Amino acid sequence: MSVKRLPRCVWVLGGTGFVSWWLYVAIVWLSRGFRYGTPGPDRPLLVVLCVLAALFGLYVFQVWYATRRCAASGAAMPVIAVFAITFRILLLFSDPIQEVDAYRYLWDGKVAAASVSPFKYSPEQVLTASAQDGDAAEDLRRLVELRDRSAANTEILRRVHFGELTTVYPPVSQLVFTAAACVTPHSASVQTQLLVMKSIVVAFDLATFWLLIALLKFVGRPAEWSIAYAWCPLVMKEFANSGHLDSIAVFLTIATVYCAVRAFYPPPGTKNHSATFEYRLSSRQWTFLAAVALSLAVGAKIYPIVLAPLLFFSAWRKVGRVAALSARIVVLTLSALMITPMLSRDKPEPEQVVNTFDESPPLPPVPTLPATTSPPKPSTPGIDPTKTGLSAFAGQWQMNDFLFLLVSENLKGPVKRPTPWFVIVPLEWRENFITFVAQRTSLHRSQIPFLAARLVTGAVFIMLALGFAWRGMKSDCAEDWLRAVFLTIAWFWLLQPTQNPWYWTWALPFIPFARSRAWLAVSGLVLLYYARFWFSYHAAETQVLGTPYVGVTFFDYVVTWIEYCPWFVWLAWTSATRSYRHNVVR
Repeated sequence: MSVKRLPRCVWVLGGTGFVSWWLYVAIVWLSRGFRYGTPGPDRPLLVVLCVLAALFGLYVFQVWYATRRCAASGAAMPVIAVFAITFRILLLFSDPIQEVDAYRYLWDGKVAAASVSPFKYSPEQVLTASAQDGDAAEDLRRLVELRDRSAANTEILRRVHFGELTTVYPPVSQLVFTAAACVTPHSASVQTQLLVMKSIVVAFDLATFWLLIALLKFVGRPAEWSIAYAWCPLVMKEFANSGHLDSIAVFLTIATVYCAVRAFYPPPGTKNHSATFEYRLSSRQWTFLAAVALSLAVGAKIYPIVLAPLLFFSAWRKVGRVAALSARIVVLTLSALMITPMLSRDKPEPEQVVNTFDESPPLPPVPTLPATTSPPKPSTPGIDPTKTGLSAFAGQWQMNDFLFLLVSENLKGPVKRPTPWFVIVPLEWRENFITFVAQRTSLHRSQIPFLAARLVTGAVFIMLALGFAWRGMKSDCAEDWLRAVFLTIAWFWLLQPTQNPWYWTWALPFIPFARSRAWLAVSGLVLLYYARFWFSYHAAETQVLGTPYVGVTFFDYVVTWIEYCPWFVWLAWTSATRSYRHNVVR
C-alpha cells in the first residue's frame, strides 16, 4: 500500500499521536525535577499538570475519532499499537513524578528473595536494627545483612514510604517483586533496579491491552475501542512513569472477565456454544479458569473480589450449579490463602499506639523526602505502628475521596482543624453517636467516624454490587454483562475512602462498555489529586483564597468538590436523559 493510499484516519491518528509523543517527551524532561530528595517547592507540579491536561484533551479527541471514524476500516490498529508501545517505552526512562511506592516493591522483592516473609518486619525495624544485636532473630539479622550488602539496598530501604508499617501488597504481587529482584544484578544502581521493576509493570500493562483487543473482538465490538485504555494519559503516568503494581491485578482481572465471557456467551452470530468448534474448552472449564484467574487477581491487589458475586450468580444461571459451586470453592479457598499471610504480625506493646487520627486531615500525609544521609524516619503521626499494613490501610487511609468524606466528616466530633463547610449534622448529635458507640465497643473515639463511614459506604456498595450481579446474571448480551463488570468496579472505587488516581485504572479496560461519556472524564479529573502536593508545598501555613483552610485541608475540603461534584451532576443528567429516551421509545 502506497503512502498516498493510507486512509485519512491513519493520518489523523498518527498526527495526533505524534503530538502526544512530544508532550510525553516534555513529561520525561520535567520529571527530572521530581528526583528523590528534590525539595517540594522546587518541583514543577503545576507545569506537569498542565501538560497532562493537554494530553487528556487530545486523548478525548483520539478516542472519539478512533471509535467513530476509524472503526469501519480497521486500518487504525497498527497506529494505536505502535504509539501505545512507544509512549510506554519513552516514559520508562522518566523519574517517578510525586510517587515513591516502587521503592517498597523493590525492598519487598529483596526480602522475599532472601527467604523472609515481607509481612513479618517493617522497613523501619530493619533500618533501625543492628547487625551486632545478639537478641535479634535470625531472619531479621539476614535482612540487616541484606541492607548493608550495598549502598543501593540501604538507599531503597530509606526511601520506603510509611516504613513503620509492614507491606500491604498480597502474595501474587510479592512473587512479581521477587522475580524482579532475582533478575536484577546485585550491584545495580537504584535507578537500574527501578527501571527493571517498571518494565515488568509495563509488561503486564501491555498484556492487558492485548487481552482487551481479544475481548472486544470476541463480543463483536471494534478493536479500535482499545485506544481508550492504550492511549490514556492516566495509564501512562501511573504505570510507565510511576511503576504502580496495579497493572498486575488489572491484567488478571481482565483475564478473569475474558474467561467468564467465553464461559457464559457464544461469539456473535451463534446461538449456543455447541454451534461452533471455536470453543476448544467447555463452559465449565472456562468458568474454572475464570475462578482461578479471579483468585490470582485477589492475590495481586484484593479489590477484584468485588466481582465474585457477578461471577457466581452468572455461572449459576448460565453454566450450572456444579460449575458455580466449584467456582465459589476455588475463589474463596485460594483468596483466603492469599490474604492470610497479610494479617499476621507480632505486634508491639499497646502503649506504643499513636492516636492522633482525629487531629489530622485525611491520611496519608504528604510524604517527606529525606536526603540519603538523613537518619531513620520517625513514625508518621496519625499512623498506628501496632497495625499491619493491611489493617492500617483498611482502618485509617483516606485520600482524594468525595462520597466517603461526606459521610465521615458528618460523623466526626470536634477537632482542632476548621470544621468542613459541608458538615450539616449538629455537633451534639455527632458527639452522642460517638459516645454511644464507644461505650459499647472497644474502639477508640477517633476511629469510630471512619469505621462507621466504612459500614455505611460498604452497605451501599454491597447493594449496588448485588444489583449489578443480578442484572448481569439475567442478561443474554455479553456487552450488558461487561457493563455490569465496569459499574461494579467503578462504584467500588467511588465509595472508597482512598481514591488514588492509579486505582481508577482498575476500571479503565472496561470503559468501552460504559454507556455514559461522563465515565471517560474520570481519567482526567482524578489527576487533580497531584495538586494536593502543591498546596502542601506552597500553602502549608497559609489560608487559601480567604477560606479558613490551609494547605492540604483546602484541597480535601474544596478542590475535591471541584473534582467530583460537577462530574456527579453530569453522570446523573446523562443517566436521567437516557432513561427518559428509553421510556419514550417503549
